[in-house]
Amino acid sequence: KGLQIDLVQAFSSLLIMGKACSLLSGREPQVAGLIEDALVKAATGDAGQPASLSKPAEVTQKPLSGRHRSLLIGINYRNSRNELRGCVNDVKRMLPVLESLGFPAGEQRLLLDEEGAQEDALPTMANMLEAIAWLAEGAQSGDALFLHYSGHGGRQPSGSGYNETLV
Repeated sequence: KGLQIDLVQAFSSLLIMGKACSLLSGREPQVAGLIEDALVKAATGDAGQPASLSKPAEVTQKPLSGRHRSLLIGINYRNSRNELRGCVNDVKRMLPVLESLGFPAGEQRLLLDEEGAQEDALPTMANMLEAIAWLAEGAQSGDALFLHYSGHGGRQPSGSGYNETLV
């Protein structure tokens, strides 16, 4: 039986997670405030009235008793005209958060474009594809797999809308 989740509720969940990550990683309170404002707007609509949301299907969380593995990617696009300043720092600020949630350092993989990074630790397409395969390798029910990406993104038109992209 398929699980149907209302689109607004799905976006609300993502925004709540984004707010939680911003707060846990110590980002500026304004970032969390912007996310909260977007959540309120998504939930209430432009008129400020509660949107009619259907009750989501009941979901039972199975305990995450398996391995905890994470992949964190931070791309500042150093020395380019599209350079960003905080993506590598975003990744580094997530490390203690993940360790506090039971993700051991030995099961974390980092791809960063910081100065002095070794070739196999750079966020190239080949390295990202290999790291994503590593993340999912041998995944079983009860495992916790976490992917964090900080860098430029975009969207690509598709048949019924858009697909999110990593740049």
